[in-house]
Amino acid sequence: MKTSILTTFCLFLLGSSLSVMAQSVDDPETPYHDQEVGLLKKGSKYIDAYQKAYKKKNGEMPKLNFEEAELVGLDLRGMNLENANFKNADLRGVKFGTKPSKLVPEYDDEKRLMENETPPVPASNLKGANLQGADMGEYNKEVADLSLVNLENANLSEADMTGAKFVKTNLRRANLSGASLVGCNFRKADMTLADISEADVENCTFDRTIMIQTNMAGTNVDEAVMEKVILTKKALEDSKKRADKDEDGF
Repeated sequence: MKTSILTTFCLFLLGSSLSVMAQSVDDPETPYHDQEVGLLKKGSKYIDAYQKAYKKKNGEMPKLNFEEAELVGLDLRGMNLENANFKNADLRGVKFGTKPSKLVPEYDDEKRLMENETPPVPASNLKGANLQGADMGEYNKEVADLSLVNLENANLSEADMTGAKFVKTNLRRANLSGASLVGCNFRKADMTLADISEADVENCTFDRTIMIQTNMAGTNVDEAVMEKVILTKKALEDSKKRADKDEDGF
């Protein structure tokens, strides 16, 4: 009985504090929303409770603002970050997704319960999020759904983006040089002036992808699927020249 009362009291305090934060005024000295960044760092249950409290009071979800925030290494899986602003944020090592599906065995709910295994954490909902200029250079082996996301001028160089979805994503001027893009889907993505030099694009899908003036030097697209791609002749020539050079060994 005492435990139940204590739990209820703790939940009441959490709800009350979040309700106050949902109507608090942001610090004008920072480009991001201080309270929201604080809750994000605490974990999914805090940001989720904040969103619910805000919506209850204002009739709509809050426009999460993490612009220029340092969020290195945070686990943001399972969070609703739709339309969130991560412009110029430091997202190195952040977890947005799940383990690559091809490396994850199919889960049987009954078997998992018997073996006391926990289910995989779902990927973040990033639909419509703004990651313009964000640094994701240390992203590692977590399949993220970055469809409909603004990644213009973002840094994903040397990142392991295996299996990620970039459907209808804005990747204009994004730096993906040296990245592992194995199995990625770039359907209808805009990669104008993007840099994918030396990237591994094995089994990638470039379907109606805009690749005008995309830097493809050293990128072998022979093992990628390219359909109706808007591609400059020079970009393809640069890719083939480097591939031929590597094959000849000089």
